[in-house]
Amino acid sequence: MVTLKLLPLPLALICAVALSAGCFTDAGPSGNGSNGETATGDGDGDGDGDGDGDGDGDGDSCTGNFRCLPTLGPMWTDPFALGELDGCGGAFPDALTGLYADLSVDESSCDCTCGQPDVTCPNSVTITGYSQNNCVNGVGAVQVNANQCYNTVQNSHSIALGNPSSDCASGTVIEDLPAPQFGSSASACGGFTPGAGSCPDNAQCVPVPGPAFAGRLCVMAEGDVDCPAAYDERTILASQVADTRACPASCSCTATGASCSVGYTGYAQANCGSPQGGSSVSSGDSTCAATVPAVASLRPSSIVVMNDGSCQPGTAQLSGDVGLTDPRTVCCTTQG
Repeated sequence: MVTLKLLPLPLALICAVALSAGCFTDAGPSGNGSNGETATGDGDGDGDGDGDGDGDGDGDSCTGNFRCLPTLGPMWTDPFALGELDGCGGAFPDALTGLYADLSVDESSCDCTCGQPDVTCPNSVTITGYSQNNCVNGVGAVQVNANQCYNTVQNSHSIALGNPSSDCASGTVIEDLPAPQFGSSASACGGFTPGAGSCPDNAQCVPVPGPAFAGRLCVMAEGDVDCPAAYDERTILASQVADTRACPASCSCTATGASCSVGYTGYAQANCGSPQGGSSVSSGDSTCAATVPAVASLRPSSIVVMNDGSCQPGTAQLSGDVGLTDPRTVCCTTQG
């Protein structure tokens, strides 16, 4: 996408976009022909303005709230008024396009948020037998389910609990995409009905925009071109705002920090008779739990979640950007 480097708006055009009527001088009244002042000429030099001799200006000439403007080639639009965005109306009811300059956009972001992990503890412990006391010289291991009695067969035994499994669902992406802002913006308002008055060949009778449009008439063409002779102010404005910013639909979350715990009891008799006391072990740990003949059997209790841990959010990558495209040469006239 090409980002435009837009020219600064002339003061008069800025005033038009802002619709500040004080920026411009109102056109003088049309002559009535009775005293010959500022009447629209009809070519006969009598100052009557309309050719009917009564000096009221209501004949075939394009006068009053209308003016003649040349009909331009196909590269140019019909005349239009510059108004506020979404502010078209009156004699110029149709919004042809928006026109923009001086784009600015606050920082955009995509943030990943995660829920809680789903933690599953192991359903058994590992009991390892040792040929010597104090869990020295291991000679074999067995898996013993929670609440299952295990008769010891070696001189000492350890109990170990494995790590839990922990899963996270996909995260939710929260997007923050601030709306583009513009130093200058306007609507090109068209759709006027030509006046009934006559104009020279290759000209049309165009209504003069009211105060809401600061009385300005403009035309525009694609690209960067020179203005027609009848239009004395020129600027380059963009007609499109290309916003391709997007956040991903989802993001990844990684489980961390979960742990489980299991208690166990040692018994003086086989088959878990005559309990002698116990302790506990956490996931990922091992403890030397029993020495024969003091402990003849062991029973692990239920294995429970000790810590859920958390789901750590991954990166939600912002893609795209915002730019002004489709430049237009906008030419305006303030001449009455």
